[in-house]
Amino acid sequence: MLGGSSGLQYHNYNRGSRQEYDSWGELGNEGWSWDTLVPYFRKIDNVTPGDAEFLPGLDKQPGLDNVLDGATNGPILVGYNNNNTAITPWVKEWHQTWLDNGAYVNADPAGGNATGMTLTGRPVDPVKSVRVYSTNAYLEPVLNRTNLFVLTGAEATQLLFDQDSIPADITNVTAAELVATGVEYGTPMNLTQRNSAKANIEVILSAGSLKSPQLLELSGIGNKNLLDSLNITTILDLPEVGENLQDHLEWNVDYLLKEDAPYETWGELSSSSNLRKRVSDKQHLDIYRNDPSRDTAAWAEYTANRTGIYSASPATLGFFPLQTFPDAFNVTDLVTELDTEFAAANVSAIRKKQFEIQRRHLVEGEVAQVEVVFLPKGGLAPSNYPVEPGRSYLSVITFFLRPFSAGSVHINTTNPFAAALADPNYNQFSLDWKVTALWTKFARQVMLSDPIGQWIERPVQPPADIETLEQWDEYVPSS
Repeated sequence: MLGGSSGLQYHNYNRGSRQEYDSWGELGNEGWSWDTLVPYFRKIDNVTPGDAEFLPGLDKQPGLDNVLDGATNGPILVGYNNNNTAITPWVKEWHQTWLDNGAYVNADPAGGNATGMTLTGRPVDPVKSVRVYSTNAYLEPVLNRTNLFVLTGAEATQLLFDQDSIPADITNVTAAELVATGVEYGTPMNLTQRNSAKANIEVILSAGSLKSPQLLELSGIGNKNLLDSLNITTILDLPEVGENLQDHLEWNVDYLLKEDAPYETWGELSSSSNLRKRVSDKQHLDIYRNDPSRDTAAWAEYTANRTGIYSASPATLGFFPLQTFPDAFNVTDLVTELDTEFAAANVSAIRKKQFEIQRRHLVEGEVAQVEVVFLPKGGLAPSNYPVEPGRSYLSVITFFLRPFSAGSVHINTTNPFAAALADPNYNQFSLDWKVTALWTKFARQVMLSDPIGQWIERPVQPPADIETLEQWDEYVPSS
């Protein structure tokens, strides 16, 4: 789709901390840092501050600092949930429960410190109540330009290069000055026909974590041993292509509410065919699952006023260093074990440098390592439990944001329309699944404490009998 992940993500609009962007420059990318990037962050945003009274612990309007820093004229409209967006009182209950268990609030997570509980910014037009993303913010306003042509339904199949720029020594990467002249493209509907687009100035390769390395390897840039096995002529022997694939880890936990719970919740997608046609990516109140007739009124409210459940997004997220919760994590023990395992691992030089930075961020305790998200609905966890008719659920999502494990993505065929083989190599280091187990266990402990815990009947997925760390250790890697 046009717009890529900006048209799919969960209406969450947040950035990392200063140290994370500074580490890009530390890895050898000269000129890349928080200070060099933040002017562009401000340039793309047009922020409408949120309500300082909306969540417990806020001491100022979320987004106000962005506005004061000049984020007022960009094409990306950024706002915040409010009482018109059907964010139920459960959000405040959950927020307060985390504050009572050691969490803290950050009203300005876009200012270089992205840790803490936040009222999350969302790229949604505050008047029209529709998603704002790269297509309608950047592309559609300039589609009438004579020097712009958007070709949909086509896939890049190979990068084209000036043959005179191909180095004689394909292993001398630092001295190589390959010049891209264009791109070849085609469609899976016709596997033999290829077309090409020529570049007068430059070719920008921005095909994502999976397709970018695939295109490089198909074009002869990558590990020569792999390319030789597929009879692809190597023009630059760069074994790092496709390596170091990392992904954050996610676990979803559902809770059944007591029947006398005081507030309505979001819920599973209604079985109504009209509802599916209207908005396929929205969650809907349990009241719509339990009483689908209310859908008509909700849609009428949205079309008339742009308010209600159809205008809602997840409201609050929490990002924390492990040191925030000393009862949950013994960072010293975790790092000691990690050091031993990493010393025995066979990793590249750049991976070692990355490890040094990532380890420092973990130990210093100023960069978020874990995340927690709340949704006043159920059904996110694997659906291996029966949803009880007439009942309501809550969901908590836990993330380990910066695992140390790293995998790869490589081609195994010269067919450019075939998916590359991705191996995330999850749980290469035991710290990854141990942190996840400890975090998910702690998140349940918080969820079962008051004020929100008084309304929970029981956990349903994973079941309540998952209690000890050993049981969580067994559950997490297999889920």
